[in-house]
Amino acid sequence: MQSFRDRAAAYDAERFRRQGHQLVDQLADYLASATRGQDLPVLPWAPPAENLARFPASFPSDADLEALMDALRAEVSATLGP
Repeated sequence: MQSFRDRAAAYDAERFRRQGHQLVDQLADYLASATRGQDLPVLPWAPPAENLARFPASFPSDADLEALMDALRAEVSATLGP
């Protein structure tokens, strides 16, 4: 069972804000590159089954927010590029 301290860290507003800003900055940089005329896919097409396969069969109940945000940024980079 998680302790209160573990839950408090998972819901830390400043940590969430910092990680959210990092993700939004990554997406904004990509948008800026795309609007400057670089030939970048805005939404790369993939068959639905391929997109579904990217998700795990089950999600952990005790996921670490930082690890989750790192994985999300990595997925964005893998999908859209750095």
